Amino acid sequence: MVGQANKPTVRQLAQSSRLWFFLIALVMIYPVFLQNFDSEVYSFGARFIINKISASTLYIGLTATGYVAGITVFSLFGGYLFDKISPKGAVLTGLTIFSVFSALSGQASSALELVIFRILDGIGVSIFQVSIASYLGDLFPVTRGRMLSLYILLGGLGLFAGPFLVEPFTGNIQIPFAMAGILGFIGVLLFLLVIPNKFREDADLETHKFSLAALKERNVLLASISVIFFGVALFAEVSYMPVYVSTILNFTTFESTFSISAFGLGAFFLAIPFGFLSDKIGRKPLLILFASIQIMAGLVLFGTRPDFAVTTIMNFLYGAGWGIYFMNLVAIVQDSVPESMVGISVGLIYTTFNIGAIFGGPLMGSLISISWTLAGLVSIAGVSVLTLVFILPMNRSRFKQIAQAEQATGK
Repeated sequence: MVGQANKPTVRQLAQSSRLWFFLIALVMIYPVFLQNFDSEVYSFGARFIINKISASTLYIGLTATGYVAGITVFSLFGGYLFDKISPKGAVLTGLTIFSVFSALSGQASSALELVIFRILDGIGVSIFQVSIASYLGDLFPVTRGRMLSLYILLGGLGLFAGPFLVEPFTGNIQIPFAMAGILGFIGVLLFLLVIPNKFREDADLETHKFSLAALKERNVLLASISVIFFGVALFAEVSYMPVYVSTILNFTTFESTFSISAFGLGAFFLAIPFGFLSDKIGRKPLLILFASIQIMAGLVLFGTRPDFAVTTIMNFLYGAGWGIYFMNLVAIVQDSVPESMVGISVGLIYTTFNIGAIFGGPLMGSLISISWTLAGLVSIAGVSVLTLVFILPMNRSRFKQIAQAEQATGK
């Protein structure tokens, strides 16, 4: 940090006092709120932008696909930047790109501009989200579950807040996007001022050398496959729930908004307690539990015609399943690779997740013409079964032994 002669690492500064620890953690998780706030603003505001520029509704799907494609292509790059170039530089690069093109998304004057802005927005997100997850998971490995739960906490808050903040500005949709851009640049400034340039002491090259062969580890490979199906089911759910609750379940505007926002509340309220539990009992039991909960939520939401209360509860549980599954998947992968490979291993998870996400909406949409029930049972509940299947052969990660060894060497 500027002005400190000894130039402490992020780890050293976080260990120096609780105040510094909480300040560093807050600055690190702030961009996660922005990412999910932006995605919800666009999810709810896309139709107003499309109308403003007189484009076909087809561009709602095209821009969503472009956004996810930008994240997919650059997630591994973000992990590489974190591991080999500069963790702080990776976050600043991604957050700057995001801030510019999130703000510009609301100012688009043509369909082509809008597609380009959303792709570039996704590229910025891909770089900083991988780096933030890597920072949090590797700051104190013995508390990896708790630290990553902060990622989910702020992400859930962004998902909850987005719909409510868009609603007053449907006639001037540029304002929420401008807000996202301004808040993004505030994040850049906070990261420059608070986070030291150096993350940790240099790893021992004999035990922590950078090698892509480490990605062949059993848990990493299984996680990379499991999260593909998770991405399919998640984006099928979030893409069509607004339409489902308003046109099929016939909810009022308030009921629709609140029941969908419950997705973010599930992650917000349950992330921290299950983060502590993850560090106590391990990652795999929670992966199995919350993958199973997502199957159940999909069955209830689309296998029946639930009322407002049941829909809200199921969305709450689905959101909790999203957050706690993903948090523990990132943690078990970080537990399973050398410290020097943390960034790129997380980048691999985000890459394969977003490959699945690209197909979630189209799969659900293609089946809706036959039946909403069939579409939900296949695209969400059925695909989530495959998410669970690839978790079952995972090894229980050696996270406690790894953390203790890293602490003993002063990393």
